[in-house]
Amino acid sequence: MSIRSACLVCRSSKLRPLGEKAGFAFVECADCGHVFVTEPPADAAVDELYERYSYDHYTLANVEPFAFATLAELCRGFARHRRQGRLLDVGFGQGAMLAAARDAGWEPHGIEASRLAVEQAQKNGFVHAVHGDFTTHPYPDGHFDVITMFELLEHLSDAHPFLERAARLLAPGGLLYVTTPNGAGLSARVMGPRWSVMTPPEHIQLFTRASLGHALADAGFAPTVNAEGFNPAELVHYLRHRHDAAARSLANPLKPDTSADALFDRNTTGFALNRRLSSSAAGRLVKRTANATLRLARLGDTLKAWAVKPDG
Repeated sequence: MSIRSACLVCRSSKLRPLGEKAGFAFVECADCGHVFVTEPPADAAVDELYERYSYDHYTLANVEPFAFATLAELCRGFARHRRQGRLLDVGFGQGAMLAAARDAGWEPHGIEASRLAVEQAQKNGFVHAVHGDFTTHPYPDGHFDVITMFELLEHLSDAHPFLERAARLLAPGGLLYVTTPNGAGLSARVMGPRWSVMTPPEHIQLFTRASLGHALADAGFAPTVNAEGFNPAELVHYLRHRHDAAARSLANPLKPDTSADALFDRNTTGFALNRRLSSSAAGRLVKRTANATLRLARLGDTLKAWAVKPDG
């Protein structure tokens, strides 16, 4: 595959290098801020990576109660788009969204690249969980009221086919709900390629509010994109280790340090923080206040997009 010389989203040729990680070179678009690898991994390597993935360890039974509560609240927001009653989760993983949708009265559908995830979903009673490629699976046009994509777009070498397919499969007035890491959030700005989210060959592009809004509009949606969430533990870890990492990387300044003491488990610490904040009224207030501040500052680590397919 040829090396990319233009932005994946806005097609600008104004690209600036961000550095390397795991043998992949990252660049940033000077116009829309989109971050991506100049040469994506081969399709065969990606297929092998996701075929079984980690769903032998991460199952529906392991999903945190606060996560189900968050998804239940999200489903209440989906209600205004309900016409036919069908919801599709693309890349459903553990199946938490399928479970929340079923509890909210939706007919849950899901598609996954991991056969193991599909096997587990079917064992949990999700009869419409299938293995396949979202862009080619024979769903009828206009078949769904809501399509969700949680932490999916950053894994794709090209998100446009996924967004365009979603637009076709949604009924008029339907909703595409997307979450993906923010390439212009506080963590990305401070840590750059050392941010634990930048993990090629898994995560090979990071959207910004501008680039995600641009991509969704190009696919035919009317989007609203916000930025929320932040893991202070990772920033503290980075600040403690940055001087040591700088010394080790002096010989190659474009290659971020990946030694053991510089690695960070963002999922464990992030879940622990959410668990603590969700366990009390005071914690929930702190979380809401922090997210409101991050939305206003546009510095949250996670982008959340509500993209509506116009009725016309």
